Amino acid sequence: MASQEDALTQRLQDLQKKLGTKQNFEEAVSSVASLLRQAYPSASPSLRKLFYTVICRVATVLKTRYTAPGFWLSGL
Repeated sequence: MASQEDALTQRLQDLQKKLGTKQNFEEAVSSVASLLRQAYPSASPSLRKLFYTVICRVATVLKTRYTAPGFWLSGL
């Protein structure tokens, strides 16, 4: 289970980096949302904190960079 959590942590960190580019933003948000539905209910407190950090990053990027309606819809 620890290795599964380590893999999920790495995936979330990779997705967080992808949020910074317009080409990858929508795909990254979709992947984060999918992981959130699948893994959050059984996640450890540290993994839940990482989910929160990544979701806050989505909000920050939306507020500061991507104002087009398509980005907002995917970000919601």
